[in-house]
Amino acid sequence: MISNERLEKVFRVVFDDPALQIRDEYKADDIPGWDSLRHINLIVSIEEEFDIRFSTAEIASLACVGDFKRLIVARAKR
Repeated sequence: MISNERLEKVFRVVFDDPALQIRDEYKADDIPGWDSLRHINLIVSIEEEFDIRFSTAEIASLACVGDFKRLIVARAKR
């Protein structure tokens, strides 16, 4: 399992909100400012933080915070 604090740190930086707390079920509508550009920035920032690369198909499957977590774990095991 990944550290929620580590992922939350990435979200806080991308969304410029030091108090942001994430939950697995959160989707773009639940976090102010989560638009298509921030989504791309979030993906790139997560790839950099966890030293992984997502495929296009994997990126298309990302709908909520929990999806990011599951994918990070799956990619880290490869």
